[in-house]
Amino acid sequence: MFFLEVLFAFFITASFAILFNVRGKLIVYSGIGGAISWFFYLLFTEKGYSYSTCYLLATAATAFYSEIMAKKLKTTVPTLLIAALIPMAPGGGVYYT
Repeated sequence: MFFLEVLFAFFITASFAILFNVRGKLIVYSGIGGAISWFFYLLFTEKGYSYSTCYLLATAATAFYSEIMAKKLKTTVPTLLIAALIPMAPGGGVYYT
């Protein structure tokens, strides 16, 4: 189940990247960022952290990934970051945070 959720997060993020006019191979890197954000969220949730802390740590990991990949790919950080944060945005957990 853990693997499937991360895989679905990848595809959802890649779909939103297309919607946000991200082009070429950056779609895949945005998808990986979304998978990373959801992976870390699930990991910290399993460890017993509060939902607010899980969102914070997962978002920090995603921002770190986006910064590194933006430098490596010579693009802007928001190109990767905005789509990669999509798995963290929907749902009641963020609303209540």
